Amino acid sequence: MKSKRVRTPMLSLAVVLGVAAAIAFFVTVNMVDANTQGYLIFGLDSLSYGEKSSHPGDMSAPFEATVMKALPGWHGEIAGITGQTLNDAINRANGDRGLLAVLDHAPSGRQRWIVLIGGTNDLARDHVAATEAQARMTKLCTLIHDHGGHLVVTTVLPLAPNAPNLLTPHDKWDVERNKYNTWLRTEWFKNAEKFADVAIDARLADPTNRRYYADDGMHLTDEGYTAMGEIVAGVLAKNGE
Repeated sequence: MKSKRVRTPMLSLAVVLGVAAAIAFFVTVNMVDANTQGYLIFGLDSLSYGEKSSHPGDMSAPFEATVMKALPGWHGEIAGITGQTLNDAINRANGDRGLLAVLDHAPSGRQRWIVLIGGTNDLARDHVAATEAQARMTKLCTLIHDHGGHLVVTTVLPLAPNAPNLLTPHDKWDVERNKYNTWLRTEWFKNAEKFADVAIDARLADPTNRRYYADDGMHLTDEGYTAMGEIVAGVLAKNGE
C-alpha cells in the first residue's frame, strides 16, 4: 500500500517578516536597560525641575538622581519649567527648553525618553476640565512620538487647599484631578510606553504631610522627590512592561 505524504502549510515570507517586525517593535518600546545607553529628559513643570528641593534645576536633585541611579550608563537633562502647562509645552515645543528641541539635541545613538510630569497647572491654574487636560496630553504625546521620543507618563499629585498655583476651588480641582488620573490609569498605553502612578503612593497622598511635601503644599521635600524618583525608576528599570 502506497503511503500518502502529508503536506504541511508553510508560512509565507511576508507573514514571517511581519511577526519579526512586530516583536522587534515591542522590544524596542518596552525594554529599558543599561545596554541601550539611553538619554532621559525630565519635563515639564516645576516638579520635574525640582522646585523646593535642595538642588532645583540640577541633575543632582533627589528626583533626577534617584531615577538615574537605576539606569547606569544613561545620561539626561531637565526640561521642566515652573508653571508650565501641557498647552504651554505644546506651544513652545520647538523653542528654548522645548521638549522637541531637547529631543533634537540629545546625543545620537541613544534611545530618547521623556518622563512627562504635567497636568497640574492645566487643572489648577487654567481651570480646565479633565477632558481638556486629556486632549492636551494626547496632543503632546503625539508630537513627542512623531519626533522619535519614548514616554513615561505620570499621574497628578494632590495639592493642599492653600497651594499658591491653585486658582480653581479645591473641591472642583480634586474632582477633575481624580477624573484625569483615572483616565491615565486606564488609557495610558494609548499615549505612552510606560506609566508611573505616583499619586497612588501612600507617601505622596497627603500634601499637608511636611515630611514629603514642602510648606507650600504643592512641591515636594527631598524625601518626597526621592519617593517619586523610586516609583519612576522602578517603572523604567522594569523590562518588558
